[in-house]
Amino acid sequence: MVQSLATAVVQAQQQVEDHQVAGLDRYFDPDGRPHSLTIRTRSLRPDAAADAEDWYSAPLLPLLPNSQLRIKNAHLELRAELADLGNKATAQPGDAQGSGAAAAVPELALVLANNSNEGSVRIRLELEAVEAGDGRSRLLDHLAKTQGFIDR
Repeated sequence: MVQSLATAVVQAQQQVEDHQVAGLDRYFDPDGRPHSLTIRTRSLRPDAAADAEDWYSAPLLPLLPNSQLRIKNAHLELRAELADLGNKATAQPGDAQGSGAAAAVPELALVLANNSNEGSVRIRLELEAVEAGDGRSRLLDHLAKTQGFIDR
């Protein structure tokens, strides 16, 4: 049971990571080009007229905050009770006289939830923000270098 709970925590971390990687797709078109935000700004060129504007394009991904997450702590609380399932007769090895008497062996079961809801398993995961990986940082840096003024 403990191994199953530990496996569940590991799988939860994998799902967090998979979700974050899948989220990157929405910042690129089907051909792999980054989606960009194009804005008009007042021109700062020295030779521009007072009311002149320039078009500026910036990829969306570097504009957004980095929200990489990982599981920091997993708190598991297990409340259980042992339930008596009765007795099971088992054959005992014969004694010196050769008699093999059947003995009653109590059977127990671990009850996690019963009619009174006294047993339970509670799992609480604490997530924390982490720094972007090296590859993501390089990608963001490269995308940031592609932003700039465009001709319209």
